[in-house]
Amino acid sequence: MASMTSNLDYFRRLNWNSTVCLEVSITSGDYNVIDTVYVCPYRNAYPSFIYQQLKQGFLKPNLDANTYKDINDDRVWFQVTDSPSDSPEKLKFHWNIGLSYDYYTFNYTSTPNTLPPLKLSLHLSSPSDTTLSSTKLSYMGSLKESQFTYWGSVKRVNQLKTLETEQMWHAIESNDFEDFYKTAKKLLPVPADTDSEDDNQPLLPRSIPLKLILPDQIVVQDIMSPNLTLNQALSASLPLLFPPQDSKYPQLAYPVLNGTVIPLDANILWLASCMSSPDGFLRFCIILY
Repeated sequence: MASMTSNLDYFRRLNWNSTVCLEVSITSGDYNVIDTVYVCPYRNAYPSFIYQQLKQGFLKPNLDANTYKDINDDRVWFQVTDSPSDSPEKLKFHWNIGLSYDYYTFNYTSTPNTLPPLKLSLHLSSPSDTTLSSTKLSYMGSLKESQFTYWGSVKRVNQLKTLETEQMWHAIESNDFEDFYKTAKKLLPVPADTDSEDDNQPLLPRSIPLKLILPDQIVVQDIMSPNLTLNQALSASLPLLFPPQDSKYPQLAYPVLNGTVIPLDANILWLASCMSSPDGFLRFCIILY
């Protein structure tokens, strides 16, 4: 049987290179350009990255020079048209697109196994609550928060050179696995190899940082022991939805991580090592049955 660490690089790459499908339209109240474009960004891409790609490949060829020049990036936002809400629901800039895709697809699509495109509208002239430029600041803040949870301090991040932190951010932008993990391997935990007799095992983290995304975008943040299974962690954090295994009550929801329904017997340290977001958090969409 393969050890927990032997396939670490394989699963990290598999998670890193996964994509989602988007259907993006320009709303009729904005500029009169091509109606709809389909794109397949990587799951770790933030909306700000997707907008810059659309700006160069979709807006620039279809707008006159003056109109294109007048676009104010700080007033740009995406509306989720798949949302059942009566009011416009804005795509969160600080969620990577994979998390948003899972949240809307699994919660609001009757047959999520068909993997439909997530339908978005790009607004160019309406005010936005959050600017595109704030995405990087949010990422760095979350990275330090996850590091404190893992190791009890932010020493590992603070010891990085400016070039290394910039390299991590640019690697997320360009989806460069090698460049990202040159630095990230100093920060992320590695599961213990239970089959190894080597005394020089990697240092285990103190805790694992979790964010559980419930319907209505309710976010429950928690920290868990690295020795727990996912079922034990969810039972501790959301006992009404995930009763203990010896309970007479049924399980009322299931966890989705990076587009995958995760088995409840999975070890959360292994999940954090292979499937965490680039900022180090494990983010699960909790989907009700």
